[in-house]
Amino acid sequence: MRALDADCILVVEAPNQKTGRSTVDMLERFADEFYLRAAQAALGFTKDTQQELAFPYDPHRCSIRHEPMSASDFPGFDGTYDIDLDVDVDAVSDPIRFSKPPCEAELVCHDGCRITLIGAYLKSTAPHGARSKDEAMLISIANRRKQLAQALWIRGRVDQVLDDGSEVIVLGDLNDGPGLDIY
Repeated sequence: MRALDADCILVVEAPNQKTGRSTVDMLERFADEFYLRAAQAALGFTKDTQQELAFPYDPHRCSIRHEPMSASDFPGFDGTYDIDLDVDVDAVSDPIRFSKPPCEAELVCHDGCRITLIGAYLKSTAPHGARSKDEAMLISIANRRKQLAQALWIRGRVDQVLDDGSEVIVLGDLNDGPGLDIY
């Protein structure tokens, strides 16, 4: 992190936020211990998975605050998004939720530049509970469909930000192996 020397960075799977623990405090103590410029941190939605998304940043260069958005067609990332990915099959919308809701944040540089940051952790989960090869295939397909729906949800939010004339950066982890991370 010191070699990166970034004004801000997304930490995927940051220390968990729970009773008696603070993700922000832990990241700020870490930065202090290792003399990092990114000495303050902003936290997105807390998660049951204990894998937080957080933005450590250099307060001398910028500020970041969690700024979740919502619209009728693309609700807040902590909500439910209805989409029909198999319209040719059943023409019924499926409710999609994030297990790790993306962190929407406003980055304000000291020169006044404002950028919307969307930190995401999309992952396709292993076919847990499968008792046969066929069942594992069905669960894997369902997981990929959910991941696609989540990516479309994020893309919809990106389009909203761009349509407003604002700047946006999406960053995060697809967690699907080498070469597929978003930076």
